[in-house]
Amino acid sequence: MAPPFPGDVRVLADDDALLAELASHLLARAVQAVRERGWFHLALSGGRTPESFFVRLVTDPLYRAVPWGHTHIWMVDERVVPADHDASNFRMIRETLLEHLPMRRRQWHPIPAEASRPAERYGAELTSVLGKEARLDYALLGLGEDGHTASLFPNSTALNESTAFVVESEAPGTVAPRRVTLTYPALNGCRDVAVLAMGVEKAAILRRVADGFAGTGPGIASLPMCGIRPADGDLTWFLDEAAASRLDAV
Repeated sequence: MAPPFPGDVRVLADDDALLAELASHLLARAVQAVRERGWFHLALSGGRTPESFFVRLVTDPLYRAVPWGHTHIWMVDERVVPADHDASNFRMIRETLLEHLPMRRRQWHPIPAEASRPAERYGAELTSVLGKEARLDYALLGLGEDGHTASLFPNSTALNESTAFVVESEAPGTVAPRRVTLTYPALNGCRDVAVLAMGVEKAAILRRVADGFAGTGPGIASLPMCGIRPADGDLTWFLDEAAASRLDAV
């Protein structure tokens, strides 16, 4: 049977095995990037799902070979809150990952969410470091139960952006609804995109996303995850069995 999504779908029996698989995938891509281009440019998402993954990266000796000294850390998205706010994605990433790695501060690239024109400033930083194509090596994405990814929410004007790499967006009805996010042009330009979804609470939305990709369900406006299709890169789904339990083919 065909896989339920475009790209490579990996389903592991439990969360520990799943995080190990994702860490090994990231390690291999990081080593390849540094060997071929000298640097690894990694964009990370915040939220609850990746937090345990970040802890795994800094505590498991198997992943000490990640070339952190030649890695730049970028943000997939950020809430417009102070840098020390509980809802700050960068605060979580800094505390769980960055402060424990052999990296210089100049290799950290937080989104200046409270600055004037934060999207414009972050887009300029991307192109300054990466060049006009702003091509990232690897982006780690999550999946919200409403079908959003990054801060690309259903029916958002951000879904229509076709040129800018970063825009401001809104997440109505959430804590800190104002957001800054990478766009489809930035995410679909990545060399690798990894989607991490864990837990039975993600099973229903994964089923809807599979239908959306197949053309038998709602489109991008309702399910922004369906807009993730790297143009010249790889898309890999990392799912545990609970999250994949409603898919017909895995």
